[in-house]
Amino acid sequence: MKTIVSIALLFCAVLSWRWMNQSAEKKTALSLCATCPPGFELTEANECQLRTLYQQYESGKGDDAGVGGLKTALPKVRDGFTPQQIDLGRYLFFDPVLSKDGTVSCATCHNPDKGFSDGLKTSVGIKHTNLKRAAPSLWNVAFYKKFFWDARATSLEDQMTGPLYLKVGTP
Repeated sequence: MKTIVSIALLFCAVLSWRWMNQSAEKKTALSLCATCPPGFELTEANECQLRTLYQQYESGKGDDAGVGGLKTALPKVRDGFTPQQIDLGRYLFFDPVLSKDGTVSCATCHNPDKGFSDGLKTSVGIKHTNLKRAAPSLWNVAFYKKFFWDARATSLEDQMTGPLYLKVGTP
């Protein structure tokens, strides 16, 4: 959680600096969304809770655990984020200002129009550096337990620091 707060504060500082350095006619206030994304319900505590039909199924108990022919267990849901935290994450995902040279964002390699990947054999990093691996799709990434190709991160928060501090030319 400390990492999220640190990144949020960094993002706010960068936005403030950008806003202060804009001309008067370009200045706009940043406002974060107060509603949850589709599939989530806003609680009285201002938290987005996932609402899906899959929540009706028991999963992970006894010898007959799981759903369907393969009896696969459903992943644990990560709830409890405010609409503002979710919206801030969206801003960070698409903003290149956090990259080392200010030219790429998460969405550069994880383009929503390309299945949250980049469609390339190997991804291209800052300064047009060819990386050693392709960008994996981010579909269902909230349910992953391991991140990166070598599984070195165990949370989205840990994973996020990798590309943020990545050196040019490293995978």
